Amino acid sequence: MSVIGPIVEGENPNIDITCSVSDLGYPYATFKWSKDNQDQSGGEAGTITIRQGSATVSKHDGIWTCIPSNSEGEGLGADISVVVNAKAHLSPSLPRTLTVVADPKESFNVTCGFISKPSVTISWTYNNNNILPDGVITQPITTTSSGKMSTVTHKLLWNPNSDISSRRSVGGVYLCKGTVDLGQGRVDTKKGDQMILKVE
Repeated sequence: MSVIGPIVEGENPNIDITCSVSDLGYPYATFKWSKDNQDQSGGEAGTITIRQGSATVSKHDGIWTCIPSNSEGEGLGADISVVVNAKAHLSPSLPRTLTVVADPKESFNVTCGFISKPSVTISWTYNNNNILPDGVITQPITTTSSGKMSTVTHKLLWNPNSDISSRRSVGGVYLCKGTVDLGQGRVDTKKGDQMILKVE
């Protein structure tokens, strides 16, 4: 089995998936293609081309199989694994700047989520520092899958063990970032939307 990829959605030049045989037989063989056991059109000459920038996880990621055939029957099939990765996108999208007014005596909830393939790693900055206020805010993580895509969500919540005075001190600018390892040394980082937290 050969592997093509990782291809990145919307970025790659044309990708040719080619199948060949040592003997075309008589009558000459044509090729049938399937992906994940679903028949695909085109490629009768042995090559399917994924056009520049058109690769998607849903249409192209998976195991492609080509089978040569003629009027006398079918030959042995061959499998090709095509890996398509997707950059992180905010899910759901929020206003570019979100102002949150939080009562230190009541609960508050801010969510940052990204959808990608493979799964994203989320980090936060607080007033341009990479460390959130220690012991005041927690960030539970949820991961869900839809097909081959993963959505990772971080929530910012009051730490139940923090006191009111410490909560009043952590107003400021929060920003989440999503980082995805796309393979072959490529890393994609997307900034989320800026949140201004006011504690009153």
